[in-house]
Amino acid sequence: MGIQVPEKVNYVLRTLHEHGHEAFVVGGCVRDSLLNKTPADWDVTTSAMPSEVKECFAHTADTGIQHGTVSVIVEHEPVEVTTYRVDGTYSDGRHPDTVRFTRSLEEDLARRDFTINAMAYNEETGLQDPCGGRTDLRNGVIRCVGAPEQRFSEDALRILRALRFTSVLGFSVEQNTESAIYDLADRVRMVAVERINAEFSRLILGQRADLVLTRYRGVLSRATGLRIPAVNDLDRLPASVPVRLASIADADPKLLKYDNRTVRLVRDIRGVLLALEEFSGGSGENSAGACGAGRAMPLYKKENRSGEGTEPARVQLRRLLRMFGEDAVRGALEIRGDGTALLERILTDGDCFSLRQLAVTGCDLGLPPGPEVGKRLNRLLDAVIEGELPNERELLLRRNAAWTNEG
Repeated sequence: MGIQVPEKVNYVLRTLHEHGHEAFVVGGCVRDSLLNKTPADWDVTTSAMPSEVKECFAHTADTGIQHGTVSVIVEHEPVEVTTYRVDGTYSDGRHPDTVRFTRSLEEDLARRDFTINAMAYNEETGLQDPCGGRTDLRNGVIRCVGAPEQRFSEDALRILRALRFTSVLGFSVEQNTESAIYDLADRVRMVAVERINAEFSRLILGQRADLVLTRYRGVLSRATGLRIPAVNDLDRLPASVPVRLASIADADPKLLKYDNRTVRLVRDIRGVLLALEEFSGGSGENSAGACGAGRAMPLYKKENRSGEGTEPARVQLRRLLRMFGEDAVRGALEIRGDGTALLERILTDGDCFSLRQLAVTGCDLGLPPGPEVGKRLNRLLDAVIEGELPNERELLLRRNAAWTNEG
């Protein structure tokens, strides 16, 4: 079977059984175990009512009691235990207005989103799979439990979850489920943007992200508000949300309320892409588009325009490192497909591209306090970056003195 339940979770299952209740691990932990993946967490479902769960254990917390969830504290860690339930109506398109507790595992599994998430397991009775999830798992199929229209009308975020699983697991969407996705994609906009953000981020990090973004770009545009072009080779990029967002030309991270750091990094990566495209002799029009920059003229073919014996590409990267920082430059090089070998040499060799690395400080310049100090330091840094001067204290001070004497 391949399902190795952690001891603390087994303790919860055993204790509930000893008190006369059914109990199983359920959902994603079963799915991942059958895929030989390590589950991120383990959820328990039980026939015991919430009050009965609390009677079985000395330490519990009411983490979602209105929906039947009690956290059992085992060795200072919580194990979530949820009573079998049937959901009522979903007026907000995300959460059930009411729930009805039940003693039937099958009723509980029938309310879940996809067949691959509607399996339960314990050591005594083995796998419980009334919805055919194991077969769909073997066949690589995402299929709704019951009527897809009902599942997606209950919780519109399930539409993005279906596409996220398709991307991450490399599965395909069953025909009726896919039809409902196309029909109901607009309902996703009812969901809090933070939840959309979380699902979209996981989707673009998946192994089949380019296929999903291309096949379902109309659905995703309706669901997220982003303009999504057809993409190529997204899957070859590192598993970085900012890098992959930056490679999708029309995706504005502000629309999904990404944090400020992500928004800045996406902007900076695109700035580096534009600069590299222009440096390599391209028009710059498609520099951030759908990984299109990966097919631009290689960075290293540019003629030498800098000082004698200085690699022009190395100078250009130092300029960009100064302006945008290492993360943005690295992300842009990965999107272009130029490779990062030259960047690594710059970093390993200790090339100077910031005032922090400069071998002199403002106190060394012999200038009165004021804006001229910063201007002079930046002028020296320019000379070092361009290869006109080595980053050596004596030579920098000599050049500084010459400029001072020039007036």
